[in-house]
Amino acid sequence: MFRIVPILLIAFCFQLNALMAQNSWYENANDVHNLIYEEGVVGTFTNNQANPVIEGLNTNPIVSKFVSNGQGDDFVTFRLPNSIIDLSDLSISMKAYISMETSELTSENNKLRIELRNSVLGASGSIYEEAEFPSGETWQSFSFDFDGTDIPSEVLAADGYDLIRIGFAVGENPGPTSYYIDGIQGSVSQLDTTVYADWLAGSWGVTFPVFGGERLDSEVAGGYDLVSGAQEIVDELPEVGHIISNLSYFAHSHYFTFGKNANIDLATEIDPSIVPTQPNDEIIFDVLDIFQNSGKKIILYIHVGFMERADSTVQVAWKDYYDTNFNGDQYAAYEYMMKGFIEEVKDYADGYWLDGAHALSDIGRLDDFHAMIRSTDRDAAISIQGNPEYFRDTDGNLLLVDSDGLDDMNPIDYKIMRFRPQINLGNYTGGHITPLGQGAPPNSWSYEEFTIPDMIEEPLIDFDGRPIVKHGWFPMRERWHVPSRPLVFVDREQVYRFTRRITDASAGVTFASTTTDLGDKKGYMMADEMVLFKAVNDRLAMMPLPDYEPYVRPEGAYLVGEDTNTSVDVEPNLVDISVFPNPASSKLFIDLNLEDTQQVELIMTNYLGQRVKTLTIELIKNQLVELNISDLRSGVYYLQVRKEGQESFTQKVSILNN
Repeated sequence: MFRIVPILLIAFCFQLNALMAQNSWYENANDVHNLIYEEGVVGTFTNNQANPVIEGLNTNPIVSKFVSNGQGDDFVTFRLPNSIIDLSDLSISMKAYISMETSELTSENNKLRIELRNSVLGASGSIYEEAEFPSGETWQSFSFDFDGTDIPSEVLAADGYDLIRIGFAVGENPGPTSYYIDGIQGSVSQLDTTVYADWLAGSWGVTFPVFGGERLDSEVAGGYDLVSGAQEIVDELPEVGHIISNLSYFAHSHYFTFGKNANIDLATEIDPSIVPTQPNDEIIFDVLDIFQNSGKKIILYIHVGFMERADSTVQVAWKDYYDTNFNGDQYAAYEYMMKGFIEEVKDYADGYWLDGAHALSDIGRLDDFHAMIRSTDRDAAISIQGNPEYFRDTDGNLLLVDSDGLDDMNPIDYKIMRFRPQINLGNYTGGHITPLGQGAPPNSWSYEEFTIPDMIEEPLIDFDGRPIVKHGWFPMRERWHVPSRPLVFVDREQVYRFTRRITDASAGVTFASTTTDLGDKKGYMMADEMVLFKAVNDRLAMMPLPDYEPYVRPEGAYLVGEDTNTSVDVEPNLVDISVFPNPASSKLFIDLNLEDTQQVELIMTNYLGQRVKTLTIELIKNQLVELNISDLRSGVYYLQVRKEGQESFTQKVSILNN
């Protein structure tokens, strides 16, 4: 069984009165993109465009732009995260601008429509309200009132309206026209509070790189057997809950692991080097089949840096392609290409990890790319590696590690990574540690004192109303995925402690494992890493889970400006706890082996993280606790033991009741 602990109960509850102020649905200047842009619209829709008139009703510097194609009936379609099933007091408002002079407006081409639609039923049962631009080339405010409109029974049966469509010049052909929209609001919340990465909470995983492009061809020709390497992970590490693999090569956005793409033939239209040859085109799918069939969740890495690291031949061919087919719009060509890739892998991918996001954020298209993934693979968890956040002291100064121990010869003082989202789009943190080039070892003691406790304290965080699971990604070697570099995690106790502390808290952890390039095991996980992971796997398969050695700061390790004689044990620990029997029925016994009288809180949660029992008691030395569980249904539960308000122990318990 996989070690997946449910998310601790955190309520994201938004009970809004319809008479209250409008909820913001879509506005670039405030980074509000609660509506999910759907592709396939007539015309071209882009975000983060310069406001044509920064005055009057709208002084936001950036807005959204829609350019009609001159065919009439032009619509922009968004998916509503929260379907509308009640039109009582529903109103929708927005600001809009048309790039026509007032004298050019007619009773037809001045139309602006808001339509609500069900994605399954289509036009059948859809409803709309219309308004008119009273004047051109100036911002106007519009309000659309749906109060009192009946919802057809077939729409209610199909779970209500899940699409909102904005129509321009409906029924008329005004020729190519530019419209700008901003500040879309509604009287019901469209904040998406879905925990897309709930399966990552409490899960530990490893990385299995498949690099793609001409490199994959070269590796296969050199004896790599990636399919057998994937099977070894399944056979040897059954407790692993998730895998990070590749769609594109790590940090090289121009190498892809397969060439299948309904939108573009990359080998023919760009260059054959960026995708594997036909005999190797199925390798990544064979690998993904192995992981998926074993029940492991799959995260695919995508570097979104266009073709920035390709050689000049590829870059010239790529530019010729988007100049010819997309009028010089590199982003439009890239999104079109990546959508074709997502369509091919969406049945395998439970999540995506986006790197190199600066390439898209610098041109204001990151949210468009995110929306493309969300509309193509609606249930996937997405992580975007944004600007890092580091720990600071109470005065706002960065905490810096001066020394890792007495044998630390590296003079660099490094910052301590804090896994916090910086972009209001992702569903789990990217989890990159402090850059290795800054002198930070992947198994830094500072992570044990600061980063991991921060994950334990708040494994599921509220970022502007969105629930985001904390996740850490720790390389095993001195460089990510480089087999020739020394192994840094050499202590199986530390790997187990990292895993237990993070997963017990319902956060997620992935170790960046490495494939070997030597001998007859090319394409397999490196043997020294497998030894460590098997030790962790075997412990996680035990019931009850074995304890791990408490963290103690290494001798000679300290922060800049800190007393060098300080030795810190930062992890509270309740030793010698026994929970039995397990599986249990009717009664559960907890032996805490307390050395003195203490107040202890016992909390039992179900697999959803909901509390089913809470007990606070004053225990005397060696007192045995008897917990009545006869009222609980059969299933998996989690017993938390807290001493003095701090969680110090979590045990998975199987209950077998009739």
